[in-house]
Amino acid sequence: MLVSGSNQVKDFTSTLFCFFLFLGEQLAVKDGVKMPSQGICTNCGYVSSNPICKACVLLEGLNKGRPKLAIGKSNKAQTELLAERLAKSLELKNAENTF
Repeated sequence: MLVSGSNQVKDFTSTLFCFFLFLGEQLAVKDGVKMPSQGICTNCGYVSSNPICKACVLLEGLNKGRPKLAIGKSNKAQTELLAERLAKSLELKNAENTF
C-alpha cells in the first residue's frame, strides 16, 4: 500500500512525469495535415481558430434558449450563428436603404 509522502509515491510521480515528457517529444504531425490557423473571435476578441469561439457560441445558445447549440459539432453551431448574424445584418441594411 502506498502512503502519501513516501518515496514510492515520489518515484512513481517522477517516472510518470518523465514518461509524459518522452511521449510529448515523440509527437509528430504528418505531412499534408492542415493545421488550424490562429485567429481572433469576432465577439470577444479572444484567440480562436474559428470566427466565433466556443465560449461565445455556448453563451449565445444559452441566451437564445438553445443550450444544445454548442454541444456536438461546432461547425454546425457556428454556421447557424453566422447565418443568423448575416440575415440580421442584411435586414438592417435593407431597413436603412428604405429610409
